[in-house]
Amino acid sequence: MKRSKGTGTDLELDGYRNGSAEASGEPPEPVSSQKVSADRSGVAVGRDVHDSNIVIINERNPSEILELLKQKKGLHIPYARNINFTGRDTLLTDLQAAVLSGDKVALTHVKALTGMGGIGKTQLALEYSYRYQDDYDIVWWLRSELPSSMLDDYALMTTNLKLPGWDSGDPNCMAGAAKSFLEMHSRWLLVFDNAQDPQSLKPYLPHGGGGHVIITSRNPAWGNLARPMVVSKFERSESIEFLFKRTGQGDRKAAGDLAEALGDLPLALEQAGAYMETTAKPLADYLKAFQERRLVVLAKGEPSDYPETVATTWNISFQAVQEDYPVASELLRLFSYLAPDDIPLTYLVKGSRQLPDSMASVLQNEDGRDTAIAALRRYSLITISGDTISVHRLVQTVTREAMALQEQKEWAGTAVKLLNDVFPKDHIDNVKIWPECSILLPHILAATGYAEKLSMEPEATGRLLNESGLYLQTLGRFVEARSVIEKALKIDEKVYGPDHPTVAIRVNNLGGVLQALGELQEARIYFERAIKIGETAYGPDHPNVAIRANNLGMVLRDMGELQEARIYLERALKIDETAYGPDHPNVARNVNNLGMVLRRHG
Repeated sequence: MKRSKGTGTDLELDGYRNGSAEASGEPPEPVSSQKVSADRSGVAVGRDVHDSNIVIINERNPSEILELLKQKKGLHIPYARNINFTGRDTLLTDLQAAVLSGDKVALTHVKALTGMGGIGKTQLALEYSYRYQDDYDIVWWLRSELPSSMLDDYALMTTNLKLPGWDSGDPNCMAGAAKSFLEMHSRWLLVFDNAQDPQSLKPYLPHGGGGHVIITSRNPAWGNLARPMVVSKFERSESIEFLFKRTGQGDRKAAGDLAEALGDLPLALEQAGAYMETTAKPLADYLKAFQERRLVVLAKGEPSDYPETVATTWNISFQAVQEDYPVASELLRLFSYLAPDDIPLTYLVKGSRQLPDSMASVLQNEDGRDTAIAALRRYSLITISGDTISVHRLVQTVTREAMALQEQKEWAGTAVKLLNDVFPKDHIDNVKIWPECSILLPHILAATGYAEKLSMEPEATGRLLNESGLYLQTLGRFVEARSVIEKALKIDEKVYGPDHPTVAIRVNNLGGVLQALGELQEARIYFERAIKIGETAYGPDHPNVAIRANNLGMVLRDMGELQEARIYLERALKIDETAYGPDHPNVARNVNNLGMVLRRHG
């Protein structure tokens, strides 16, 4: 067993039921994921990173931080600069004016770039970051689709700048240190890419410090949190300029006609340009092919949540990839069931035994792998940064919707099985492998969502959700953990029935999350249910029953029902002494917890 952060209760992992963890004295106060904070004691910082009066007490010398900034350690932009970036001069000028406006002493200036998918919001923020990076000491991008990604990217800042707690291994603490540092400095730019809504982003925005924030989002409603700036399609002249730059061609009429056919949508123009650059197809010929293929696409029905121009340009490019290198098209199908950003190629190779044989053999061979990735990159279906791959969300959507239902199910199931295979097995309290869990978490949440919707691989999905929930719980992110473990419980009740031992694991773990959230009465109900299932499955004196008796005893202690808590803790102690002997760690845990209750009881 492993110990839940902040509760003193024990967690249960599938297949790992015999360990234990010891509580020492009162449990620590949990760190909420809804409030990024850090201990600021010992840190007194001046107003500006370049201010010679900076004082940092009992931590790093300011000259060391300045040296790290000179080494570009404050620069974190996950994408290369787009050499084909075109136009948008008015938007860039307006954006710069907006972030520089207002009270420059106390406020953090927040601007939200909003617009439909494929319109170029991220590319605009990217160009701004590179064009004006010399105006800042820190330029930092944060993946903002999930709270976990924002925490991880903040934590990376703490690591790069060696801020207080940089080597703690605790993402909450590290993110809090970075946020605190920014709140006491200026000359920084944060880009929250693909943010969902004001409520989920607000806890991660620095309060003050005089820095600048750019948000990219499809959501147009940001209330008082940010000033919106709508990003629209290209002007026709910008579309033509982009096509000339992307293809090296100069047929202005054909370029104008194609731009009109593509609706001046940047993503569609990029896919068309990449195809023409790769195949050397003239603009006029591509336009003809587009018009013919468009009829085929439209015959299947107008897409509901993305422009049909994207579906058509994707269709042309995907067909070319499929003819050139079929395995590459299979890879894109797999990618469409993962999170869109930072798909880790290393883990795909590691879990390749879960893939079709033809695909696995290519991934396991470096030359074959590089060839497949290059094929997708040539047609601008993916982007690459180091060992990670990103796929535009619209490209993922079109890829999924182009598949027949059975194909969708197969790839959703494959994604879950692969992630289930590579997710670290013993991650509870093992800080060293938390970075691995962090990398995989967004992809797990995406893949399990698709698999649940399509009713595929329910056993693997339930297990993966349970493990992810426990990981979130150990980070102190209890609200997210509750949601994930509730999904695992719902799936497993359907698979195994309500009284199966696997269901009891989920019930026990959900009880631990509820306890951490302070919902003690509900936690008590879940622990009582877990005990009942365990007694039926294993008998009343099984060590698994002891785990749950201990957990129930701790909840009863928190509720102030000390006499009843004593009964359950004494029961857990008796079972474990019989099963393991008097000197086992589980027995020590029980003695410790019982001692706390007896001390309170007087």
